[in-house]
Amino acid sequence: MDKTIEMLRETYDPKLVDEGDPWDIATAYYDWDEVAMAWLAKICRHCGAFIVLHSSWIQWNSLERLKLFFSFYGLSEYVLDKCPEVGAETIKAERKRCGYFVDEKVIKIRKWLQEHADMVRQYTMFIFVRADRDEKESRRN
Repeated sequence: MDKTIEMLRETYDPKLVDEGDPWDIATAYYDWDEVAMAWLAKICRHCGAFIVLHSSWIQWNSLERLKLFFSFYGLSEYVLDKCPEVGAETIKAERKRCGYFVDEKVIKIRKWLQEHADMVRQYTMFIFVRADRDEKESRRN
């Protein structure tokens, strides 16, 4: 992995490469599905879509570092933002208001859409990307 990190430091901003967990950057570089990323790039380019990230990765990576990960696939210019964190009280209130079946992810995405209403009106399409898989999905694949 040291060779990979060194190579990435030469090509990309060394500060962003060195920020955070080196396994994250190696995973983004080697393990993200190239076909899926190519389709995502095609959707962004042809439809004018932008990416808002929703993933556990947003908790420990800055938006700039996340853009670095997407730059490996020519997508950094389309990464617009990441979903906000919401507190337990907000989740509880939303579940009470909307029904207890509402997932925390939905609450975070809705909060982002509400906080960025001006952007939502300006742009026509957003893609909310979840870079990690939960346990159930992993068992199916």
